[in-house]
Amino acid sequence: MKITGSIRTAYVQSPKARARADKSGSQPPKGERVEVSRAARELAAARAPETPDTARVERLRAAIADGSFEVDPDAIAEQMLKEELE
Repeated sequence: MKITGSIRTAYVQSPKARARADKSGSQPPKGERVEVSRAARELAAARAPETPDTARVERLRAAIADGSFEVDPDAIAEQMLKEELE
């Protein structure tokens, strides 16, 4: 199973905090550093869209168009079970 989407993190400042910052003229510290964990990088990479195998797609498209494409329900069921058990 593939999960698609993106990881997004947002910083939301409350209206009161924003008003206090505006009055004081304070700015957020510059040069702060953020590190992303290895697990977070791996998760982001896993969610990245896959690059399709264009040659395979064209072969399948041609087989469907000329009627030679055959579905193997046993192979599909076997793969579904294999993925479920992983």
